[in-house]
Amino acid sequence: MQDPNSWGTYTQALHALNSGRYQGIGFVFTNNDPFIAIHLAHCAHDNHKINYIENALVKNLLQSYTEYADPDNLHVLIKASMLEAARQLNTITLLNSGHALSLTLRHVPDTPLSIAERQSELDTLISQFENQAKSKDTPVWQMQLPYFTLAV
Repeated sequence: MQDPNSWGTYTQALHALNSGRYQGIGFVFTNNDPFIAIHLAHCAHDNHKINYIENALVKNLLQSYTEYADPDNLHVLIKASMLEAARQLNTITLLNSGHALSLTLRHVPDTPLSIAERQSELDTLISQFENQAKSKDTPVWQMQLPYFTLAV
């Protein structure tokens, strides 16, 4: 994975995917790209219904390219930066340089087809989880989104 000479182009990856022998395209995150993957675990069901909180995150906060990932996960790709190579926020994993991700290209309807700049949204997401971890008085996770508050 770490040897860029072993990587192919996007066109080569699509050709291999279209051969039917593969289920996705691998993408390697490096310090030379502006991308972060957000892996949302266990939130998409067989009927493609997405859990309420994750759906709100995807459609109201992140608003960037989102795809279904096997078996019941979502991937959201954003343009942003963070110091860590990876970060775990409960069931959300943030992946940065030094990681690879298999992209399925199974786009979630009603989400953008492009990868959007979402630095402030990423900072908000991280801040909300940090505040939750610091606040031991309330067992309720709350996420402040632009249009409403989620509480679980």
